Amino acid sequence: EAGQVPSLAARRTYFAHSIGEKLLFVSLDVGYEATMEADQKKWLEETLSASTSKIKMVQYHGPIFTACRQDSFWDLTVIEKGLEHWVPLFDKYNVTVVFENHTHAFKRSKKIKNGVFDPNGTIYLGEGNWGVEKPNPICNPLNAELHDKVSLAQHLWVVTINDSNIIQAKAFNNDGEMIDEVSIPVNL
Repeated sequence: EAGQVPSLAARRTYFAHSIGEKLLFVSLDVGYEATMEADQKKWLEETLSASTSKIKMVQYHGPIFTACRQDSFWDLTVIEKGLEHWVPLFDKYNVTVVFENHTHAFKRSKKIKNGVFDPNGTIYLGEGNWGVEKPNPICNPLNAELHDKVSLAQHLWVVTINDSNIIQAKAFNNDGEMIDEVSIPVNL
């Protein structure tokens, strides 16, 4: 029934929520229950192309534009499949911000489109631990030219959209201190 939360058995591991008229929020599955290609890719393209929202945000677990690669097969597979199947759709449909997780490192990318800096590209924030206490990773720096800030600070991001259609993203460490802030104007 419309407006009802589906039962657990009926829920997919990837989904989207329209919040008001301006924001589309998409959550993707990096291969836990659904492959990154095939049905999920088709659904992602249909969802992004049908949206009239000017602000599009996406979140998923394993980072694609990671600042802190951990050389596991899973990590490398997510990067490879993400670059092939999802990033071209983020670029095509002008996704504003992507939240990446998994490594527990901190990063803010430059605006990226077609794999390079582009002032009209997508900002990738992460690689979150959402405040969870966990030892910092062993980090193999990657994509340094695509990142504005990288550290091993445990953190979480808080995001607001103001009345002037500017996304304010602030990162806070576990002591509640702001360690980064970025303003992202959105052309509506």
